[in-house]
Amino acid sequence: LNPGKSTSDRGCSQSVPKSGIVPVPPTTQVTIEIRIGPKNFSYTVRLPPASMLVISDELTDLLHQLDEAAAQFEYEFVRSLSRRLRTVQEAEDLQVRFLGSECFFPSCP
Repeated sequence: LNPGKSTSDRGCSQSVPKSGIVPVPPTTQVTIEIRIGPKNFSYTVRLPPASMLVISDELTDLLHQLDEAAAQFEYEFVRSLSRRLRTVQEAEDLQVRFLGSECFFPSCP
């Protein structure tokens, strides 16, 4: 989208502000198209009103706490399987090595 220009969506025109942020009207529909090989898949999604798309600081804090709790759970779970892991850093190092081996040798189990 070009800031300052107007765009048309299903017959109604909308002006794009100079900031480049496009306000979301209440009836916006987005079609997602994915091509996998010779096949095309599409799905239409109806977006909620713009007032509901705002992520508050409170929600951000809750998501951050949830992420930390999930990371701690993952560490404790892996630690329960392997007693050799004593610190979070050891678990992170192991995870990096594992992900690296998947990237370099994807056909290996």
